Amino acid sequence: MMPQKNSMDVSVIIVSYNTCDLTLRSIESVYQFTKDVAFEIIVVDNDSKDQTVSKVKEQFPDVILIESKTNEGFGRANNRGAAIAKGEFVLLLNSDAFLTSNALWEFCQYMRKHVQVGVVGGELSTGRDFETVSYGNLPSLLEYFSYLGFKRLYKSYFDTKLASGIVNKTPEEKEVGYVNGADMFIRKSVFDRVGGFDKDFFLYFEETELSYRIKKAGYSSRIIPWVTIIHLVSFYREKDADFNFNKHRIYSQSRFMYFKKCNGLITAYLVNCIMAFIYLLQGITHKNKRNAVKKAFISFTAHA
Repeated sequence: MMPQKNSMDVSVIIVSYNTCDLTLRSIESVYQFTKDVAFEIIVVDNDSKDQTVSKVKEQFPDVILIESKTNEGFGRANNRGAAIAKGEFVLLLNSDAFLTSNALWEFCQYMRKHVQVGVVGGELSTGRDFETVSYGNLPSLLEYFSYLGFKRLYKSYFDTKLASGIVNKTPEEKEVGYVNGADMFIRKSVFDRVGGFDKDFFLYFEETELSYRIKKAGYSSRIIPWVTIIHLVSFYREKDADFNFNKHRIYSQSRFMYFKKCNGLITAYLVNCIMAFIYLLQGITHKNKRNAVKKAFISFTAHA
């Protein structure tokens, strides 16, 4: 008997955490621009304290809503959504990311023509005067070594082959190390095959580590810049210093975890040392020496 073709093309998964207005706008953009694609939208709410849950139920009754009792983080929440997803593909769409065209159709067409591509993403734009990262190379020890001042000696090579955060500036499609997690369009079969997101990551580096495993499984990641998606990035971030240091702590721990899992324990500790040294140097030249020392300490002691 011939296998039945999957009737659901795309499962759009949006993780929300106290971003009610943005989440509603993100959902609306999918409905507004998507044509000729069978899709479902799954919202995984990470125990928001605002009106996200009630507003989604009220305004979008067809949306599948998963209500977490705790903030599970980005990767684990997406795993919960993917576990019930029926689509041939899944689009992981940030709650502060919005479609501007029929992106789902474009992504589907591209993936069906390129069977060895596991992940594809579009060009991210803030819609404002500052740029945002669309993709990057997989992080490496050489990249972090370059931050000690050496990257100016091979700037072109660093910008294209080493940098783990790149703003797209060309119209051509390209193979990349990873696609920004704000708009990862993934084959569901590949996502399941590699086990989804690593549950050890709460926030940061989770899409990078996932892309590393997808590459090891024999699939590539691509950017197709003719698809543009708005990503507001840090529009709704808190400004207080405690939050910033907490964010730096989580980021440093996730960075250590990534290198430990993908490059080994020694490399992870070397990257810690490099970043601690860089922050100490910044403390010499910046007015806020105390913050620089705190960042150096957090970077040096980060572990997982």
